[in-house]
Amino acid sequence: MAKLNKTILVVDDDPSSRQLLREILLEVGCLVLEAEDGELALEILDKKNVDLLITDRSMPRLGGLELLGKLREKGKMIPALVIS
Repeated sequence: MAKLNKTILVVDDDPSSRQLLREILLEVGCLVLEAEDGELALEILDKKNVDLLITDRSMPRLGGLELLGKLREKGKMIPALVIS
C-alpha cells in the first residue's frame, strides 16, 4: 500500500473516535494531529500546515461548521471532511 505522507488534523470531542481515525490514518502513512474541539484546532492551525481537516460537526465550545467559518474568515481554505 502506498504511503500518503499527508498531515491530517482530526477534531472530535470523543476520544475513541479520534483514536480510531488516528489508527486508520497512521496505517496509510499520514501524520496525525488531534484536537478535542474547534478552539484547540484553531490554535494548532495557527502553528501547523495541514493537508486535510476531519472535524466532528457538533462539539462543545466550537463545532465543526463554526470552525470552518472561522478558517474562511482568516482566509485559510483547507480541504475538510465533516463527520457526525
